[in-house]
Amino acid sequence: MAVAPDKNENIQVVELPIIGHLSQDLRPDFLPLAIPEDISERLERVHGNPAVWWIGQIMTYILRPQPQLQEFMDKETAALGFTHPIVGIHVRRTDKLIRDAKFHGIEEYMVYTEEFYQELEKRQAVPVRRIFLATDEASLLEEAKKK
Repeated sequence: MAVAPDKNENIQVVELPIIGHLSQDLRPDFLPLAIPEDISERLERVHGNPAVWWIGQIMTYILRPQPQLQEFMDKETAALGFTHPIVGIHVRRTDKLIRDAKFHGIEEYMVYTEEFYQELEKRQAVPVRRIFLATDEASLLEEAKKK
């Protein structure tokens, strides 16, 4: 369980502001996509965009769940019967459509889901194609089942 910062002086906080939200005077003039020198040569040989790979490694480390949260997620995943492979789809409709997004039919999402499973089936057997659908639109589950 997490402890409130005022009750624990040892909590380390990493603040990563969204650059677009910083005022112009606080925004750096240049943000280099840098990778550690000791792995750069090897990484450039095997990855098309080493900086993206490196940022992914940093984010994976920063966003890793604490042991208690990981244990909780593992138990809930088992209780829900999640088995691999599974494609997660997050469809926002209600409030998102009102403010700042355009409508995307479930068919659009299924195109990419089908593509994913076709590629996966080239490498391994897929006994059941599973989809985890997260949405704020109650009727979408029935719509997705039909399509």
